[in-house]
Parts: sequence; structure tokens; C-alpha cells
Amino acid sequence: MGKKKIKTLLVLVAVMLLCIAGYVAVSHINFEKEEEDKSIALYDGMSAEDVTAFSYNVEEEVYGYSLVSGEWHYDANPDVKLDQDTIKSMLSILAGFKSERVLEASKDGYAEYGLEKPYKTIAFETKDGVKHKLTVGDKNINSKYYARIDDENKIYTIDATVSTYFGKTADELSIEESSESTQ
Repeated sequence: MGKKKIKTLLVLVAVMLLCIAGYVAVSHINFEKEEEDKSIALYDGMSAEDVTAFSYNVEEEVYGYSLVSGEWHYDANPDVKLDQDTIKSMLSILAGFKSERVLEASKDGYAEYGLEKPYKTIAFETKDGVKHKLTVGDKNINSKYYARIDDENKIYTIDATVSTYFGKTADELSIEESSESTQ
């Protein structure tokens, strides 16, 4: 082999080693920036344990529940035994609702979000006596629902779990219904 070929081969090996070193260095760099959670808690500082009464609609029917001596009861028929764990899960979902997007709206602008004739209304009272109302309107193209809390002029987008968790009838929350459906 000639000196020129050896020199070319050494240059190519050196370039290859530089490329390998560069690849190793670049592969250890984390290019993904940790995304900051920009979501907003609808009920900041509230927990499921803070709720003492709540109601919501399933189609045209309104179902109300109250906490009596540490146990949840169906207001229309207190003798119905309710699945306490499911209700606690529902309230955890309610307390944990977050919005990734907040829109400002005038009082005349609620119709375009389905909030004048809402899909669902969840009313609840906390142990300090404060009453709240979460009004849920239309679903957007991202499968998020438009929502309004109390009488704020802001419109929030919330997760579709509102439909799943607050779509249960009292019969579906009763222990008798739960045990029958697992047989």
C-alpha cells in the first residue's frame, strides 16, 4: 500500500472515531425538555373529604347524595345501600379536575360552548358550607368538555371522565346493583 492510501485510511479512521465520539456524546444529551404542567386545578386545595353533599343529573333525572355520620346516602331513598368506595372515587375525580385551557367568555358567549343548556350539572357543598356548581357543556374535537365553575366568566376544558363517573344512577351506585352485576 502506498503512503497516500495509508494516509487516506488514517484520516478516514480518525473521522470515523470522531463520528463515534460525537454520536456517544449526543446520545447522552436529553433533548426532551420536561414539560411544565400548565394545567389549572378547578378546585384548588379541595379534597374528596371536604365534600358533604353533591348532586348531578343523568339525562333528565337528578341524583342527590349526602354524607351522614361518615356514610353516603341517597337523598331520595336513604335506605339504599351505596357503594361508598365508588362515591369516594367520584369525589376524588371532582376534586381533581384540571383544565389545560381557559377561555374568557362574556355572558352572551356561553351558548357556543353548550353551557346555556348544559349536558351535565354537578352541584356540591363542602364542609365549610360553601356551595359550588360545575356546569358541563359540549364536547370539543379533543374529547374534552367545556365547563364553567360557579358563576365565573371563565370557560374551562375538562377531561371526559366527567361523563363516566357522573353518569351513574343511584341504582348503579347501590351495593345491591353492584353485587348483582358481578354474578
